[in-house]
Amino acid sequence: MRRRSFAPLLLAYGTGLSLSRAGAESRPLPAMRISEDGWGDARISDLRAVLNSAASILWSYFPNRKIEPIYINRTHTGPMVHYERNYLMEIVMDLDSEGMLWCQYSYQFGHEFCHILSGFDKDGTANLWFEETLCETASLFTLRHMADQWRTAPPFPNWKSYANALDDYADKVIKDREKIPPAGLPAFYRKHADDLRANPTRRELNGAMSLIFLEMFEQSPTSWESISWLNSRPSAREETFPFYLNKWLRAAPARHQTFIAGIIRAFDLK
Repeated sequence: MRRRSFAPLLLAYGTGLSLSRAGAESRPLPAMRISEDGWGDARISDLRAVLNSAASILWSYFPNRKIEPIYINRTHTGPMVHYERNYLMEIVMDLDSEGMLWCQYSYQFGHEFCHILSGFDKDGTANLWFEETLCETASLFTLRHMADQWRTAPPFPNWKSYANALDDYADKVIKDREKIPPAGLPAFYRKHADDLRANPTRRELNGAMSLIFLEMFEQSPTSWESISWLNSRPSAREETFPFYLNKWLRAAPARHQTFIAGIIRAFDLK
């Protein structure tokens, strides 16, 4: 979810880590500052290790991307990333979890990080539901690939067995969602189009569609970079969904246009 307001912030940055994944050059992860309060019995050092791991999953597919530092704030009103930067010009991300619920932190972070990587903004929101759907996809993708990563290279050696918990969390989310056959996506979209435009965070709808996109991104993970151009041009208040997707297609570099065109075809749009 995204909103505009933000709270004043304090605290210091942690040590930056480097990313090293197959096919990606080693480079620093985005800088993150974590509030010291409100996380229950979770140690900040452990929480930082979890969030760095979660960030590394999507970040590895954005080799040339630069973003502002991120401030991680504890909230009790649901996870979200704020449109406006704080007085330190940091992106403010709220997470709503505490204790050692590493799966929940990772799930929430994956969603909100996707908003950041998609260049989230506060212009027309008629098609915000599509970004929300992609971000639900990112949550599942993050969990599943963290699980793979932790089986061989966990943040700490004694966390290797937690890989199964990450997989199980993703599996439970998937199990609880409506299953749409890929061929059924156009009809599902047409049935719910008005509701999606009015209520972009209908999670049962976002979640159902996200399972189709999860398969697409797992078949072509480098295509995550394509979301960098999702919001590269302003959206009008009443912008149609076909125009929105074709605008994304035109803005993206040639290496991502086949993938985006595949999404347009999946909706049976011209």
